[in-house]
Amino acid sequence: MEESKDYFYDIQLDKKNSLNNQMRETLQSFINSFPFYVMLIDEDHHIQLANNAILDQLKMDPTAIVGCYCPSKIHGLDSPFAGCPLEASKSSLKAIEREYYFKEEDRWVRSTAYHTNIFTPENKRLFIHLTIDITAQKNAENKLKRSEEKYRLLASKLQKLNDLHKKLNEIQEIFIYERDKTSLIHRICSKLSELISYDLCWIGILDSGKLKILASSSSDSDSGSSSSSRIKDFFTTEIDLHSDGRYSCLHKVIEQKQLIVINKDNFSCSDCLFHDTSSPNSILIFPMIVNDNVYGIISLYKSESHISENEISILQTVANALAFALQSIELIESQNEAFSQLKRNIDYLEDIIDKIRNPLTVIQGFVELYMKDKSSAAIIKEHINQIVEILSKVDEKYIRSTDLFKQYTE
Repeated sequence: MEESKDYFYDIQLDKKNSLNNQMRETLQSFINSFPFYVMLIDEDHHIQLANNAILDQLKMDPTAIVGCYCPSKIHGLDSPFAGCPLEASKSSLKAIEREYYFKEEDRWVRSTAYHTNIFTPENKRLFIHLTIDITAQKNAENKLKRSEEKYRLLASKLQKLNDLHKKLNEIQEIFIYERDKTSLIHRICSKLSELISYDLCWIGILDSGKLKILASSSSDSDSGSSSSSRIKDFFTTEIDLHSDGRYSCLHKVIEQKQLIVINKDNFSCSDCLFHDTSSPNSILIFPMIVNDNVYGIISLYKSESHISENEISILQTVANALAFALQSIELIESQNEAFSQLKRNIDYLEDIIDKIRNPLTVIQGFVELYMKDKSSAAIIKEHINQIVEILSKVDEKYIRSTDLFKQYTE
């Protein structure tokens, strides 16, 4: 605060520049016009003048209060209270303003000490001491701060939700067009790690009681984190959930088919590859559920402790959608393999028909040209005709199978 100017130059001083009776009366009249507390006090904290606001509060007359020790009379103390502005103003000869909160009374005051060039007959410098109740102002300021904080949090939540919905649109597009399982897992993992307040994501798939971490992704700001390094350490490792008892969190997620959150408050495992106890992160572990079965795990590391229900619901939906998409890809791959096998069978059947029909034609010609025994020739021809009839039926089935294959694969 800037150094205060000298006050009351127009007031008559005696030769020693000290407070005389005329000045006392003038100052008393002047300070009585203020509705808040005003005192004229010497550098040793003895009251020289006090306005009516103080006198009425203490039920004293102007003469009785002169010479009273301010810490004792006003504050009930034996010495100046810590932070008294008079002490700082006395040493710096500057105006000192401070604010105080009285918890018992739930009251705020602003206390200010201004130095003057007026002295007592004992050559003690006088200070003007103002005390103003600013409770209403502080309450208004605090209310405004709370409102600002409320709107800031709301804006932050909206920003996160907007980011989440934006990422959901991108994830939805990946679900629509991506048909490779490995690529799908990596792309979804990368998108989830880009969410605001999330630092790391990993995705593991269950297979015969084992968990294989197939993808992990870190945000750029936290790519060197200890948690990220720990994930990379076992990125290619299969965890046997039946024989390895360290991962009670994963067992719980799989058995209960619901999210669990790990943080410093509920972290209990002494040796965990997923969590570093020095990390501020919370860890969200989502089950990937499809057809009421846990297909895999999605784990997200969050740098903030607050997790909204809406956020959890959306992320669980993403986890389930990924499980459904992966299973759908598997079904499509199985279907494609079945069609491929069918095509191979059709081609093989066509080859077999040709291989049977050609020798049969040769046999039929040989019988007609060279067999002298008409009875034996007739028997052979009859069997040849039966074979030809069977081949014709097989040929019809072949044609129908070929048409159906084209219908479902084109």
